[in-house]
Amino acid sequence: MPLFISRRGFFAGLAFSLLLTSFTFASTVNIPQDNPAVSVDIPDSWKPEETDKGVACESPDKVATIFFEVTSSSGLDALIDENVDWLTKDQGVQLDKASEQKQEFEAGNLGWKRISWGGTSKEWGPATVGLRSPMPATARC
Repeated sequence: MPLFISRRGFFAGLAFSLLLTSFTFASTVNIPQDNPAVSVDIPDSWKPEETDKGVACESPDKVATIFFEVTSSSGLDALIDENVDWLTKDQGVQLDKASEQKQEFEAGNLGWKRISWGGTSKEWGPATVGLRSPMPATARC
């Protein structure tokens, strides 16, 4: 699930490439590289870097950081927990659990789930943190 924190934070996440389609100079990145589950066009200026579970990139103005990660549907909850732990413990983001919102929607002929919270980043201040993931075909009606 992609994670995002708005203007005063950073955007991290899993596989939501629609945000990147308007940039002109982009490279196609396969995730994972050896046996791709998804290909994403990432602007060269975002300097994509390989991570343990996918690819990370950051906008040149540092307003958004996106993580594209791939896991099995059975590993999704663990990946979400891992990313939330990373945000709260390693990055100093405080989440307001009472502000949690969940949404299901369709984009690019795929069903998606989104979970988000209000929060505060020690570096950027007030933030919105969101995670997005495509729903497995068996989870949709």
